[in-house]
Amino acid sequence: MERTDHPDFIIGIDLGMTCTGVAYTRFPTKDNPLVIQQWPNLDRDSVVNKVPTVLGYTAGRYKISSWGFDPSSADKKWIVRKFFKLLLDETWLNKVLEPLPGDEEPEFGIEDVCGWFKDYLTALYGWIRTMLGTLFSQKPFESAKIEYNFSLPTTWINPDVVNHFRTAIKRAGFGTLENHHMTIALTEAEAAAVYTVKDFTHTYKTGDILMVCDAGGGTSDVSILKVTSSDEEVPKLEQLITVEGSAIGSVQIDEAFAQLVQTRLDLIQSPLIPHDAAHTMMTGAFQSIKLTLGTPEGDLLPSSLITVPGLVASSTYPEAGIERGQMKFSRADIEKLFDIQISSISTLIDGQLRRLRKTSPSETVAYLILSGGLGSSEYVQRHLRSRYCNSGSTKLPTNAKQMKILIADEPQLAVCKGLVLSRVSQLSFGASIISTRRCTASYGILYDEPYDKKKHSEGECVKNKLSGKKFAKNQILWMVVRDERIEDDRIYKYDLSRSIDPNCSNKKWSHKIVRFDGPAKTRPRSLLTGKGKVKVIRHVSCNLGATILDPKVGPVKAKNRSLFGIGDGKYLKVDYDIRVFVGAAELTVELWFDGIKRNKDGDIRTEWETEFELVEEGEYDDFTEVEQRGALKTIFRGFRKRG
Repeated sequence: MERTDHPDFIIGIDLGMTCTGVAYTRFPTKDNPLVIQQWPNLDRDSVVNKVPTVLGYTAGRYKISSWGFDPSSADKKWIVRKFFKLLLDETWLNKVLEPLPGDEEPEFGIEDVCGWFKDYLTALYGWIRTMLGTLFSQKPFESAKIEYNFSLPTTWINPDVVNHFRTAIKRAGFGTLENHHMTIALTEAEAAAVYTVKDFTHTYKTGDILMVCDAGGGTSDVSILKVTSSDEEVPKLEQLITVEGSAIGSVQIDEAFAQLVQTRLDLIQSPLIPHDAAHTMMTGAFQSIKLTLGTPEGDLLPSSLITVPGLVASSTYPEAGIERGQMKFSRADIEKLFDIQISSISTLIDGQLRRLRKTSPSETVAYLILSGGLGSSEYVQRHLRSRYCNSGSTKLPTNAKQMKILIADEPQLAVCKGLVLSRVSQLSFGASIISTRRCTASYGILYDEPYDKKKHSEGECVKNKLSGKKFAKNQILWMVVRDERIEDDRIYKYDLSRSIDPNCSNKKWSHKIVRFDGPAKTRPRSLLTGKGKVKVIRHVSCNLGATILDPKVGPVKAKNRSLFGIGDGKYLKVDYDIRVFVGAAELTVELWFDGIKRNKDGDIRTEWETEFELVEEGEYDDFTEVEQRGALKTIFRGFRKRG
């Protein structure tokens, strides 16, 4: 059901690897969004822009005891969960659990990770209600019109991950009240780009090419966009190439430091040192050292000392770099940890510059804008300036010779504020700031094509028992292809037809939506030719009901019903169309029949499929075969309101 009203509040939520930010604004407004700055377990006078993405459990790990700041206690046995964001992707989760020897039972699985997300989001939802509820004087928070806008990492390319995330958000309570709505609005890279172009501290010109590098706690994303309109109220950005992301961030620096500490501690094997000493040192003093690296204050310190838990002040182990109970780290030791991540960020940036040169050889990047927690590091900024602002360098890509580096005004809040600014623009002016994006994968729908022995294999051939015609099963109609230019208001329409037995009471069928991540020019024509490369990601099921046979009652007009004699029986040929909307984070599929959107009252059902299996010949329902009508692809325009 499409919404025509406007919300009272728009909220943007950036759930990060290390910390989570929540921005909000009343609507309508032209002001810069505010952020929640007071959090549980902090003094009332404390002002902190983000809350740690951390959980504390007791009683068998299933009951959350604390979250955010200080999820630990000296008088209780706590299990702390943090840095779990990337684990929602089972590919990444399996890599983490891979080192387990033999048949040892993993400590946790995807169900546990989904539970952590739900628990954290539940606590966050409760706190948002508490904090923002005080801002309503005329109506209670529960009856106010609220929109929750979430971002997701560019690295979450598997639809199963997005589905896990969406489910956790809903189970936590977001969007479950009558006037509350939730959406996964933008990728983190897109939200950061929106914030960048709306940044009140810098003005961009129409035609400027911006490269936005959002380097955060767990992932880093690089996007390249062109300013197509520099209007102050409604600037417009066109995505020139697809966003690329990788597991690069400050968490990897923390993990490398903890590994360095553990390697040194293993040299002395002191029984006085607790097993979690490396972790304690990493979460404590090392965080302050990270923040000062690259600053004038940090440059004055040739080395840093961190107390080793369990050791007395007289303990000295030269082989482990320990003097008087403290482990010594030179500035070079710390810089080396950062340099690995900086090198990876540079590789990501260089790759995007090469892709831009290939697709748009005449375009040159005017600005590299850094955002995110790692992007706010002065040491990182210094090295990237040295690499990309050296006009005399022969290694600098030609399309980056004049590139300048800018720092987002509030780099750690770019994503959550960008989510709010994007939605305000949509509601206020009927237009998105990122008006054009590039599709990150190819999406298609399975259909049955009239059999052609010159084109199809015998293994694909089946006979429609109703019409008597031969069809090639599981052919792929590619609806949108990778790197295709997608305008924000574009909807794709595909005309299809289906044979139905009029004597069968079950007028239900389903379509399978598939995804292919390879280059567009290599996309296969069918499931058989793309076995192992094409994945079924979604089922779209519909039931027109028995009223389809009665044009006086049902939604079918006479021109949509044609009865043909086939032997002793007849079949009904139904014409309909599939409409596809490619969003930043989701693929929306709608079935339209006789000019009516058939998913208004639950007539269309979408489910995410976790695994793909190729169905062999002979396993088909006689009444679920589809004949494509000319593969007609029509583009509709007009701003799409949210449902």
